[in-house]
Amino acid sequence: MDARLLGAETNKRLVERALASGRLQDEAGLRGCKALVITTRGMYPSSISPQGLARRLATQFPPKSRNPHVVPGGVIDSSEKRMLY
Repeated sequence: MDARLLGAETNKRLVERALASGRLQDEAGLRGCKALVITTRGMYPSSISPQGLARRLATQFPPKSRNPHVVPGGVIDSSEKRMLY
């Protein structure tokens, strides 16, 4: 989750519930974080932007597409070798 979205009421409640249940233990880490990584085991503040995290995940878990022109973030137009979004 993008940390800039923490001001929304729903996201505030989500963080409060995570703190109350012990799933988010480092409340101080929220101040400088750029993203919150949410897993089945808890929430973790990250100093890496959401876009950076997405890029890292895409390299670790590439799409299971059989089409070689489909890449994370878009589709390569093979005729012009450019990204289509």
